[in-house]
Amino acid sequence: MVSVNNRLRFYCLGGITLTCFLVQVATRFAMIFYYRPTVSDAFASVQYIMTEANFGWLVRIVYRWSVSMMVLVMILHVFRVYLTGGGQLTSYFMHL
Repeated sequence: MVSVNNRLRFYCLGGITLTCFLVQVATRFAMIFYYRPTVSDAFASVQYIMTEANFGWLVRIVYRWSVSMMVLVMILHVFRVYLTGGGQLTSYFMHL
């Protein structure tokens, strides 16, 4: 039998997804000052962020990893909700 503490680990996936999103917002806000989304300047601005901007390489890597982690954790969260029946309408009315 699985203990309650082991099952509670899977109930934090929604919060982890939110945390990854907030990290993305913060790092994207930091990169918005240097990135230029035009066809002619996009590659040069990414090169500037990676080589010359202070801690630009770190901000870009943290952003990239948080995007990947958010997608993975969101998929796990959807599976957890589906498998535990958390999205059913009847579970809402049981707690009223």
